[in-house]
Amino acid sequence: MEKSNVKKRNSLIELLRFLFAMNVVIGHGFFPVQLDIFGLDRISVEFFFILSGYLFTRSLPKLAEMKTVEAIKTTLISKLKPLLIPMVIGMVSNLFFNILTDHSRKYDVFRFLWYIPAMLAIMVVYAILITLLKKENVFWWVVAGLCFIATVLRFSGNEDLFYFDYIRSTAAVSMGMLMGKLPKPQYKHKITGWLLLAPVVVATFSIVYYRLARTDLRYEAILDMVLYPLLVYLSFGVDFHFAPFNYLGAISFGIYAFQCTARLVECLGVTDEWAIFGVIVIPAVIYDLVRRIVRFIKQKSKNKSPAEPSPSA
Repeated sequence: MEKSNVKKRNSLIELLRFLFAMNVVIGHGFFPVQLDIFGLDRISVEFFFILSGYLFTRSLPKLAEMKTVEAIKTTLISKLKPLLIPMVIGMVSNLFFNILTDHSRKYDVFRFLWYIPAMLAIMVVYAILITLLKKENVFWWVVAGLCFIATVLRFSGNEDLFYFDYIRSTAAVSMGMLMGKLPKPQYKHKITGWLLLAPVVVATFSIVYYRLARTDLRYEAILDMVLYPLLVYLSFGVDFHFAPFNYLGAISFGIYAFQCTARLVECLGVTDEWAIFGVIVIPAVIYDLVRRIVRFIKQKSKNKSPAEPSPSA
């Protein structure tokens, strides 16, 4: 029997993706139950930036062998392809919301989705640099330098700058890339990974749960510069697979993107909080289900071996 080519997902990472996506939903007021915990939505985005940077590091060796234009194209396609349909639906929802509310920034279709162009911008910059810089060490010194500069600017208090979102993405994506450059942690005993990870999880979700960063920027700095990088790095060192968590992770971006549609529905006069929440969750689940069916059909078709030609007489 041939081994499956499908890579197992890290279920802990998938669970974290879901939890941080839900934290954004709570923060934007779309969760039907009022909570005095969680919901400081802005602190979730840095986790996704750092995770994206960590994973982006894996594609750098291939990008380095490409021409610049090809590297840019590959980066954009690989990042946008799994996000495209929910993102477009979210953008169209934003456009109609802006028109209906006569919003001053009528064509700002990336509200709630702003982190996508911010993330892609810095990744494209790094895709260009990896093709132009001949020495790998020089590239990583540039990443470290940009990470340091952007982090300083990130916590300088100038949040009103129009390019502040790109400063955030540069700081966090670069941090994730630097963590991805480190050797993957290897433990003689599996319990060691969990013991190292446990205090990081407790510290992270203590800040998130009690919304400590709401009143003290130092907690946000601790999350962005210490806890999130460690959380991502140590989570990938844990061998943990649990299918339900994978399903939750798979709908996390849909949950994020379909908030735009929920806001439009709310603008159209729907007041039932559970119905509005359903506009977020149900399309996310349906989209993931359709993707799984399409993948299954493609895989089944691929596995069908062609009929062997009959031996010649």
